[in-house]
Amino acid sequence: ILLVPVAVALCIWLSNWQWNRHLGRDVANTELSQNLAEAAIPDDQVVEAGQPLRSGLDQRAVAATGIYDTSAEFLVRKRPLAGSNGYWVVTPLITPSGAALLVNRGWLKANGSAAATPEIPVAPPGLVTLNGRLRSSESGPQQEPSDVPVGQVSALDANRSAAVAGRPTYSGYVDLVSSNP
Repeated sequence: ILLVPVAVALCIWLSNWQWNRHLGRDVANTELSQNLAEAAIPDDQVVEAGQPLRSGLDQRAVAATGIYDTSAEFLVRKRPLAGSNGYWVVTPLITPSGAALLVNRGWLKANGSAAATPEIPVAPPGLVTLNGRLRSSESGPQQEPSDVPVGQVSALDANRSAAVAGRPTYSGYVDLVSSNP
């Protein structure tokens, strides 16, 4: 008899928690649907170099122009796709403002040892115009573990990667959708 009021109170509390969680996801899903439906706008109208990414911009279509800095490209480890382990190939795009926009150019299958860095496909040379989806930075460790090979990271953290690019870097990164060339 004493446990019944406790169980009722617990059920009421859990139902409120679940309802609030549903409302939060509903808002996030509506925001995501709107971002996916909107046309691409120039990256500098959405993000600003050195400033945090505003909330509500996940998957926002952006267009950018610049030159890839292949000397600062890197691989993001442990990115599975269709049952295979692999890497994201991330190359900074140097925009006309001089800031670096990190571009996830695609996925590369892992071959052989995790201690070996695979050959990275060459980025298009010269001026590139691209369309992509803006994504929030991932949070990674403050310092990469000592067993991570040079040129690889465990999380795509734009703030940490600014040191890799050696210049002001936009917050977040862009998943490449199309590119010319």
